[in-house]
Amino acid sequence: MEAAIVSVAGKLRDDQVTPWFEAVSSAHQESEEDWTRFKQLLTAQVSERSLPPEALETFVEHMDTKVSDQRSVLSEMDARKDELPRLYEGLLAKARESRQDSPPPWDGATAPRWYAHLTQVLGNGWPGWSGKEEEWDRFKAFFLGYADQAGVRPQAQLLLDDVERAPDKIGGFAGYGIAIATHEQLVARTKAPDLWSQYEPKAWYATLTKGWGGWSGREADWAKFKRYFLKFAQDRGVGEGAGKFLDLVEAGEDKRAAFAEHGITLPDEQPAEPGGEIAEKVAERDKRVEAELAELVEASEEQMRQAAEELEKNDAFFEKVVAEIMEKADFSEFEGLTSDEIQEIWEEALLARIQEFAGQASAEELRGLTANEAVSGKVKAILPEQH
Repeated sequence: MEAAIVSVAGKLRDDQVTPWFEAVSSAHQESEEDWTRFKQLLTAQVSERSLPPEALETFVEHMDTKVSDQRSVLSEMDARKDELPRLYEGLLAKARESRQDSPPPWDGATAPRWYAHLTQVLGNGWPGWSGKEEEWDRFKAFFLGYADQAGVRPQAQLLLDDVERAPDKIGGFAGYGIAIATHEQLVARTKAPDLWSQYEPKAWYATLTKGWGGWSGREADWAKFKRYFLKFAQDRGVGEGAGKFLDLVEAGEDKRAAFAEHGITLPDEQPAEPGGEIAEKVAERDKRVEAELAELVEASEEQMRQAAEELEKNDAFFEKVVAEIMEKADFSEFEGLTSDEIQEIWEEALLARIQEFAGQASAEELRGLTANEAVSGKVKAILPEQH
């Protein structure tokens, strides 16, 4: 019976111990000593009393795998139901006292390793405490439960006691070298007027480039990187700090070296130029682009003769369209794509630029393009409606 009583150690808060044993007793009395019915009734009791489902799972697993006669154990527990909470605490205290030659408390070297072991290994990938105060009690019960399994509950309890005495639990963990929150979460909690100075540039770089990678390391991409980096920094309220940081990077002779001084790693290899099948697909795509542009340019010969000067501007625009698309094209995104998929990506970019031109065209030009049979349906579809 005693093993069954303490099987839920680490799964219950102190204020849940008495309701738990009351639930076990109530389920047993209504089950008529039917083990299957008991499990159903106990599940309902746990839900009704808002008790941790983990305690239910652990208790049932213990009874199923380690107890040959569940009815006799439950009957004995029911007969001593008023004593169970006190007996539970006494058994846990006895177990703790029985451990002789207790090892020293964890320090900054051992605490992070044990924290990772109890959460990631025994917890099967469990991330541990989220940093939210409302989830502390639940985290504590799980953490100590896993510590019990590993035979290190005293050390784990000392760690949590020390963390709870700290003004800030996240800071308390940090004192042991255990990082609870991500940089983004810490930023959200920081109230300092100058957020940038509160954290290392490396942490800011990771946060502000999340999802797009940051600088490629190529000088040709620097201006584009800087524009995006400062935009995201401005959105985070650290535009000024980010700008000063990039100014320092630019002031040096080697931007890569400047980033490296702050622990920021950049790509080592330059992106390779497309070759083989990809190069052929890109060439095929370029031919389609040229044909599409030629179709639009030659759509209305009469209008072009009447507006030669304007058409020169338009021709320059089309050249700019192609140059801009080619400059911004990321050929790596075509890896593994079919020719139809590559064509679709290219046409979307092309039509977007043509639409910009159409928005600046005169009503007469638009009418001519709409009426001209040489202009494709896709191009006509994006032209503004004429009234």
